[in-house]
Amino acid sequence: MKQLFTFIIALFAFAAVQAQTPINLINGNFEDLTDMAKNTDGKWAIKGFFLTDVPLTPAGNYVNDANSGLAPGQGDGSTQAFKVTVVQPDATSNSTYQVVALTTEPIDISNREFGRYNHKFYLKPGEPLNAKRPFTYTYVVTDEKGVDVTAFTATVDDVARQALNANADFKATTATAGYQALQSLVDIKANTNTDPSLGSVLNAKYLTFQFNFGKNVNLNTALLTNTYYFDNFTLTGPAEKTTTKIDDRAASFDLKVYPNPARENLTVSCTNGIDEIAVFSMTGAVKHKIPVGSNNYNLNISQLPKGSYIIAVKNSKGVVKKIITKM
Repeated sequence: MKQLFTFIIALFAFAAVQAQTPINLINGNFEDLTDMAKNTDGKWAIKGFFLTDVPLTPAGNYVNDANSGLAPGQGDGSTQAFKVTVVQPDATSNSTYQVVALTTEPIDISNREFGRYNHKFYLKPGEPLNAKRPFTYTYVVTDEKGVDVTAFTATVDDVARQALNANADFKATTATAGYQALQSLVDIKANTNTDPSLGSVLNAKYLTFQFNFGKNVNLNTALLTNTYYFDNFTLTGPAEKTTTKIDDRAASFDLKVYPNPARENLTVSCTNGIDEIAVFSMTGAVKHKIPVGSNNYNLNISQLPKGSYIIAVKNSKGVVKKIITKM
């Protein structure tokens, strides 16, 4: 029985209420022992992430690489963290600029349904900051050719994002605040527009998240430096795409469900046998789950509210699904 319902979960990624599933992030907890080094693009990188200095005027805002990298014992729960020491050029720029970007390596989302992605991580400053939340959190979506298609494929629910981050205002002026969570939401939607000048169909394939920091580096402006500690990056998003659409294998299963629509009873028939029947709402709630063990079953749906449902039938050939309607 467990196999059937595990299989069915992926079916509901298209539903209005979409379940979030964990998505693997390389070195999201920074427990890998490979320290920071220059990558092939000349950027300071640690496995799964890279750092970029944002060009500024006046110039001279840089990652202090000698004091950046792995930080054993500094992570959330005394695990390992990633630390980045930022050096400001002068006291004036302390209240003006955000100077460093920590960016995830591109995350392949091409095999996932369209929907919402939630990127979350934990941050603490080494010294109290000059203002609360002096950060920006952005994202970039690219297609298979590396073309930036963010404007065509992604939207942000700013109300939801702000609600996530505003409940516990980042206590930048408190030296003992410790790690606090920051989150970003982005909705990746279907897109069929084409732009011949780009030579691209503008489909979302890779998603990256970028966190910009360094502004208001320290309450003590004479120091002109601060170290930021990062830990526990996680990502949740839509389920992986299913390879089988609703009803496209019913004929090969010799599955018949009738009458459809129905008010009270459905006959479920399959010459290959029926091991199990499950009925789900369109949002994934289980309404019925019945072991059968025959070729025919009379399914009573009289207690279901009017609407559409998904019936899933399991036998030795696998699982097949059909949409039914309760009148």
